[in-house]
Amino acid sequence: PTVFDQNEGKPIPFKKSFSDKSTFVFANPQHDFPQTITYSFQSKDDLTVTISGIIESKYRESKFTFSKITE
Repeated sequence: PTVFDQNEGKPIPFKKSFSDKSTFVFANPQHDFPQTITYSFQSKDDLTVTISGIIESKYRESKFTFSKITE
């Protein structure tokens, strides 16, 4: 991913560490936060993205849910 105003505008590399039919996990243990990004398809129209890692010696996690809008 690339974050505006961070890392001089350069992408931050994450390497795929796990995948199956509905889940893809990418990791970069050296990154400040997140160290892990997980994409999990709940259905063909619903995706949950979880970013997680350690900040100040504490595990932190944020989840984002996306749904396809059908008309």
